[in-house]
Formats: sequence, C-alpha cells, structure tokens
Amino acid sequence: MGTETDLIMQELREIRQDLRDSRAESTESRKAIRDRVDRLAADIAQARTDITIGVHADAQVREELKDLKAAAADWKRIKTLGLGVAGLITLSGVSVGVIAASMGEAFAQWVRHLLRIP
Repeated sequence: MGTETDLIMQELREIRQDLRDSRAESTESRKAIRDRVDRLAADIAQARTDITIGVHADAQVREELKDLKAAAADWKRIKTLGLGVAGLITLSGVSVGVIAASMGEAFAQWVRHLLRIP
C-alpha cells in the first residue's frame, strides 16, 4: 500500500507542478498580451495626436490662403490702377507732343512772317 500512496503523492506533486507551470505560462502570456495592447494604445494615441496636429496645420494653411487671396486681389487692383495711370501719362505725353509740334510749326511761321521769309 505504501507504493500506491507514494505513486498517488508523486502524481499529485506532478499535477501541482503542472498547475504552477501552467499558471506561470498564463501569467507570461497575459503579460505579453497586455504589453501588446499597451503598445497599440500608445500607437493609437500618437496617431490621434498626429491627426490633430494635421487638422490644425490644415486650418492654419486655409487661413493663410484666405489672406493671400485678399492680398492677390489688392495687388490686382493696384496693378490695374497703375496701368490706367500709365495710360493716362502716355496719352498726356502724346497730347503735349502734338501740341508742342503744332506750336513749333506756328512759331516757325510767325518767325518767318516777322523776318519776311517766304
């Protein structure tokens, strides 16, 4: 009977050891799963941060574009005004030239008249 009891005790010890090993493996497995979940959570948090930063950058770019569109419209208006002023100056210059030429002719005729040159 002693040997049966020893065998049963040996079996119980092996079962207990198997349970301890199983618990240790389970603990390690759960720890590995928790570590992976923690890494994934950190990656998701980083992605959310990147997306938030991207959205803010996009909003800033849109605001800058609005300002640039306003500046471009102002520049276009100034350019149009400048071309108009340049046209008026050109027209005035041509007019002064024509007047000067005709007055030059009139002056030349007056001098000829005074000097009695035919």
